[in-house]
Amino acid sequence: MSKLITLLFLFICWDAAAAVYYVEDKSGSTNNKADGGATAWSNAQSESTPCSAGTAMARAAAGDTVRFLDGQYELIDDNGNYEIPALSPSNSGTSGSPIVFMSDTDNGANLHGIGDSAQAFTSNLIGSYLQDYIVWDGFELTAVNSAETDTIWATVRAQGASGDWINGFTLKNCKLSGKAHSYGYLGYNNAGIFMEYTTSTTVENNEFYGFRESSNSQNNAAIESYHSDYISVKNNYINNATIGVYLKVNADNCVVENNFIYDTHWGIWSLSTNLNDSDSNTFRNNIIAEYGADGISTKPDDENYRSNDTSIYNNTIYDSGSGTGIWVGISDASNHSNIYNNIVVSARSMTTGSQDKHIETCDHNQWSASVSILAHEYETNQATYTSLSSWQSSGELYDDSNPGSGSLSSDPQFVAASGNRDTVEEFALAVGSPCLGAGRSSADIGADYLTVGIDAQGESPGAGELTAPTNLTATKVE
Repeated sequence: MSKLITLLFLFICWDAAAAVYYVEDKSGSTNNKADGGATAWSNAQSESTPCSAGTAMARAAAGDTVRFLDGQYELIDDNGNYEIPALSPSNSGTSGSPIVFMSDTDNGANLHGIGDSAQAFTSNLIGSYLQDYIVWDGFELTAVNSAETDTIWATVRAQGASGDWINGFTLKNCKLSGKAHSYGYLGYNNAGIFMEYTTSTTVENNEFYGFRESSNSQNNAAIESYHSDYISVKNNYINNATIGVYLKVNADNCVVENNFIYDTHWGIWSLSTNLNDSDSNTFRNNIIAEYGADGISTKPDDENYRSNDTSIYNNTIYDSGSGTGIWVGISDASNHSNIYNNIVVSARSMTTGSQDKHIETCDHNQWSASVSILAHEYETNQATYTSLSSWQSSGELYDDSNPGSGSLSSDPQFVAASGNRDTVEEFALAVGSPCLGAGRSSADIGADYLTVGIDAQGESPGAGELTAPTNLTATKVE
């Protein structure tokens, strides 16, 4: 009993110590990473006596909230380890008491990562290195070098280690702006947020702009993960990126939902490679428009690797060019893809890979008026289906049964008959649309536009609303 009382007393004392602290870039150009000392940290509980960002990184503990006062913060990271962000906390939070870093007003704290002009890229702005339950909320983040020609490596980085994954990282309500760049084949894993060796990460209600490599090298994305699982990516707006959401290698049990992804080369891509399969991922209720290559893809590096138990449903996938709506990768004999309730308007409706059949169910999809499904691409049994009737009698499901029950081939009839397709409102279904009530269990086919995008109110920022600031000067974080 005495041990229980002692533990309870320690918990109460610790919880009482959690507080709100304030940060300000007092000089207007410098964030000093040096620890300001216990007294300075204690004084920072008053808005009138804020501490430096560096002091906050060193001192913040579980349950603390650190508010960055409005203003421009310029950051360079020269710690010698590209995995450690310029601003990364020294302590972990807990599942019930995370450490929260937030802008005092919505997007009022503007953090800029400015590399030396001689550098092709710099390191990361904010995130978490080997610390659990860290939240970054409401910042505006811009990452370019001082010549403003290349994006930063990753504006936000959540980084664990092979034997020490981090848990519970959250990025929400932020605006992230990159810069068009040219690094060639494979590139450098440039991203708005890059997650490596993480679990239970949340990326929610953020805007991502400009994370595009000029040749669309696949290692560039607005949101990218590597050896991470249980990622929730929801209600984000992504514009002008090589890949919108890139679950790269060993991404398991992830859910990507309610996102508006516009003007990318790939919309969503779950990649399996020789480093690991990607299993049990779900892509639902997203609007993906003008993607160039693939809307949603589970295409692997080669036929030795798998994307198992993938669910793709209630998405609206639209491209006015030569793209493919859905590219279905390879799965194990008992772990197949399920594809239903999607609207796909694209030059090629769907592609499947390998000689084997890897779709378990494919029904209640609106394939638009022109069906074009390529099965077994590059294989000896490659076949093309250019009508709904031929697809529905193809025997292309894994057990040789026919796909297409309840599917349609017609105009989905969006409210906006034409337009740029850069807002979610343009994808609302008109009265009389054949997709209304035509999905599984009488649900609508396609995404519910009212629940897609930031704030989930059927509204989205216009394409290119946020642009990178100009004429910024570099000041080192000491």
